[in-house]
Amino acid sequence: MTRRHMYQCCGHPWRRRTGGASCAPASATWTRSPFASTKRCSTPSTAGISSAIHGNVFTNGGHRARTRALGWVTMPKERLKSPRARLFVALDLPDRVRGGLETWQARELTDPALRAMPPEALHVTLCFLSYHPERAIESIASEVTGVDPRPVEIRLQADPMPVPPKRPRLFAVEGESAATSELQAELSERLEAARFYKPERRDFWTHVTVARVRSEKGSRARGGRGKPRQVDALPGALPEELTEPFQAPRIALYRSFLRPSGAEYVRLAELNLTLAEER
Repeated sequence: MTRRHMYQCCGHPWRRRTGGASCAPASATWTRSPFASTKRCSTPSTAGISSAIHGNVFTNGGHRARTRALGWVTMPKERLKSPRARLFVALDLPDRVRGGLETWQARELTDPALRAMPPEALHVTLCFLSYHPERAIESIASEVTGVDPRPVEIRLQADPMPVPPKRPRLFAVEGESAATSELQAELSERLEAARFYKPERRDFWTHVTVARVRSEKGSRARGGRGKPRQVDALPGALPEELTEPFQAPRIALYRSFLRPSGAEYVRLAELNLTLAEER
């Protein structure tokens, strides 16, 4: 990596320091100031070059010059700008239920303030794990798929709920399921013991988010959410066939990528909970 590339990549130039009035080449070393934000970095593979340069030596005028010990090289690896993943655990819905919700969305989400959730986002979130180093994904997946498979029955309620009620940011369909609550409690305990999850203070709520409310123009604060628009045409009830109980086909570990157009999801690991013909 050239000196010029290091400057472009990480925001700080390498600086040549000399150890004496003579500025002799033999005493010159290359050092740098602490990392700036990696948002300026256009090459993810070099965004965390601290691990690559640890222990390196540079030559100057034919002389070896050892770099001075940098204060941040002893920090935990996850703090050295290593790649991180936004993760969560969820119950998938059967194709029949997901398809029925898509049809209902097309019919009922007519208000321009509402944005329908895409099919891949129609699931029951069990644990939102936030950001973790990519190298931890395998261990997290082992915890998720290490639970005992069991039938998980869910019954969706007919009326979608605004959240919060007065000026909603989203609409969700509540689900009745003691088995889901038990599974979530077990997963929460396993992931917390492995230090991958910090349980939320609020009680777990079985639900499927079906729509989000768009923000008012010009109300979005920098780095935050804008004020939700007023929803005049509330979505109607689910059809009767969607309120019949069903079995969740699998539990899965997902990675989400936040995009301007909405989040994108990639399934990283899964544990089947039902027979193949029931999925």
